[in-house]
Amino acid sequence: MTTARFRPRDCARTPAAFGYSREIRWADESGASDDRLDQIGTAKLQHEFAYRIRDALAARDLTVKDFAEMEGQDYFRWRRLLRGEIIMRLEDVTRVERSLELRLVSEHRYGSRED
Repeated sequence: MTTARFRPRDCARTPAAFGYSREIRWADESGASDDRLDQIGTAKLQHEFAYRIRDALAARDLTVKDFAEMEGQDYFRWRRLLRGEIIMRLEDVTRVERSLELRLVSEHRYGSRED
């Protein structure tokens, strides 16, 4: 397994809230490089998706472990993914959309200097 360039949760001012709280505070974007803005935007998007996935699992009385076992996936990877410790892949989004019938489309525009 390769090491990620960044951990999405590290872009939050309260990393422990990543994927758990609807609204969280983010790192200061003023003066940030384009690469850093992309990382923060990616983290915001993953947080939004992680929160919605947890909400959908709770509505179905499923835990992250239940979901991972149901899908034949690694529970520890999904736990890390939803906590923002690793970066979400498009395959993960597709799996959630198919398995939970949850459309993961952001309502926000991330990565702009105006966010």
